[in-house]
Amino acid sequence: MKRRAQLRSDPAKTRAWIDRSRRAIPRESAKRKAERARRLEVVDEVRRRDGDRCYAAAALPALTCRGPLDPHEVIPRSTRPGGHLDPGNVRLVCRGHHEWITDNPAAAASVGLHGWSWEHYQTGDS
Repeated sequence: MKRRAQLRSDPAKTRAWIDRSRRAIPRESAKRKAERARRLEVVDEVRRRDGDRCYAAAALPALTCRGPLDPHEVIPRSTRPGGHLDPGNVRLVCRGHHEWITDNPAAAASVGLHGWSWEHYQTGDS
């Protein structure tokens, strides 16, 4: 069996990487900063539409509302880029319902509080 040559790192590249990695990670990316104003407009629009009440309370009456209202993307932004800027994809739900939706995506989908990526792409939305 042939022996592999030892891999040698470039000291200049190693030093540059160490210097880069010592910097604090920004709290918010430049992209999110640029979208912040639009996101606030979407949340305000959803508050007016939903009447500043928990949207999930009617779908899950057995679960008691608790905590502040959070904007919730039905189809998560990880599977629908830009979905957090679409008022049709955002609902206001209390913290208790939001945690339940996160912990139980299949059950939440059965009552219309969670969506899947293929539902978005089948409709042809962008």
